[in-house]
Amino acid sequence: MSQKTKAEAIIFDCDGTLVDSETLSTRLIVKMLKERDNNPSYEDIFNIFRGEKFAIFLDKVALQYKNVDPTTFIPEYRERSNHLLATELVEINGAKNLLEKITHDRCIASNGPRYKIETSLKATSLLPFFENRIVSAYEVDSWKPAPGIVTHAAKVMGQPTENCLFIDDSLAGIEAGIAAGAQVVAFRIPPEKLNTYNYPIKRIDELAEVLDLIY
Repeated sequence: MSQKTKAEAIIFDCDGTLVDSETLSTRLIVKMLKERDNNPSYEDIFNIFRGEKFAIFLDKVALQYKNVDPTTFIPEYRERSNHLLATELVEINGAKNLLEKITHDRCIASNGPRYKIETSLKATSLLPFFENRIVSAYEVDSWKPAPGIVTHAAKVMGQPTENCLFIDDSLAGIEAGIAAGAQVVAFRIPPEKLNTYNYPIKRIDELAEVLDLIY
């Protein structure tokens, strides 16, 4: 059994941690690139996309693939992804069950814009668990791996960052949590990718394991 934490509150990433939006988003981006006469693989796009600020991600894509104009690609992507999120998005297995069981205060800290976070949580029936507890990087002008979004989420809950468990599925998120001084939990990140960090990181493969960390 994992060693217990001393967390007083929990900060969750959203995409890829509570909701399976990264799968939908990657599929859509691959489709849009193919519509522009490119032939990307799902794995290539997912590896660039995961945990990255969207504008930086798209700059990288524009360098690798032809016919990608961010001024038209971004609004088209936002419109098409909103429909997908509202109609096809599902929770990460065990998310709702975990949120129903925990008594700790909790907050979302996401690199995504608020409308995307709220659309995703509403589509998966998770929004009621985060009333007045959503922090978007766009609103605090701090994107992971910078720590600002994590420290702001802690402040929303009235907690020192070191009292907060922070759960994220990306290396950018892990680095943000470390820089903020949170109790970091890596979700479904291969162990070998965590070995370079000189920091106590807990690792889980299922959200139900969070209960073993806090109770």
